[in-house]
Amino acid sequence: MYMQQAHKLFARRPNRSRFQVNLSLEGNDAWALVATAAVALSGQLDDCLTNDDLDAALDSFLELFYRGEVTRDDLEVEIGHVMLALADGEEELVAVTGR
Repeated sequence: MYMQQAHKLFARRPNRSRFQVNLSLEGNDAWALVATAAVALSGQLDDCLTNDDLDAALDSFLELFYRGEVTRDDLEVEIGHVMLALADGEEELVAVTGR
C-alpha cells in the first residue's frame, strides 16, 4: 500500500481507539498522519492491503515503541516523510489534472 492510500483509509476512520494519539497541525486533526507514519515505521506498509492489515501494522508499531526499538523522535521524523509523500502525491495529481 502507498502512504497516500493508508492516509486516506485512516482519515475515514471514526474509531481511533486502537491507536490513541492527539495531534493537530495548524488546527487540523493529524491522527491519520501519525497513524500512517506509525505503520510505515512498523515496516509493514508495503504488505498492507486492507484495514485489518493496517490494524495489525499499528499493533506491530506499538510493540516496537513499547520495547524502545522505535522512539518518539523516530515517529516525528517519519511524520515529516509522510507529509512530504502526501505533498508529492498532490503535486502529481495537479500535474495530471491541471487542478
